[in-house]
Amino acid sequence: MKKLFLIFVIIMFVSGCSSVSEKALSTKVKGSDYNKLGSVYTPMHTELYITEPKNNDSVIVRYSINRYGYSSFGKNKFPFYILKKDIPNLIPLLDKYLDWEVIAQKRHEIVDKKIGNTKIPKLSIQYDYIFSSGSESTHYLQVDLCSYSLIDVCSNTIFFDKNNVVLLKNELLDIYENKIQSFNESYYN
Repeated sequence: MKKLFLIFVIIMFVSGCSSVSEKALSTKVKGSDYNKLGSVYTPMHTELYITEPKNNDSVIVRYSINRYGYSSFGKNKFPFYILKKDIPNLIPLLDKYLDWEVIAQKRHEIVDKKIGNTKIPKLSIQYDYIFSSGSESTHYLQVDLCSYSLIDVCSNTIFFDKNNVVLLKNELLDIYENKIQSFNESYYN
């Protein structure tokens, strides 16, 4: 029975590995981490990946943003997942941030207000999008990573300034419209 179970696990592992393709793409987007010691928001190295199941069921866009410190798993990174099919739902949230940023700049106000959220049901996570002022003149899009199972817990946060929200929006629109392509592997056979 143990052998049968082990064979089943190996088959599932091998078939799972071959049914998903993840490709790295170039990005100009930089997420920022808050440095408590310096009291500053620091732009961090950000990577972009597109994960495509073989059946094209649900293409996942993933930004991986370096953060300060290390965990038991290595470098501390913020995982920012977006289902490609849900990009049209995220764009209005980014636009709302951009609209509020203009108003807050004009009125010299400090505002902390939730804009909305997006969910990734298969991962049981959601991202809360919050308009967060660092001061009267600097306003960030705060993205909180939250679980939404039995207990809603937000455990991780990253920030985007206005320029990076614009870059993020444009890049996501290009991905959604298939204007950004990964490299063609056929040239490397």
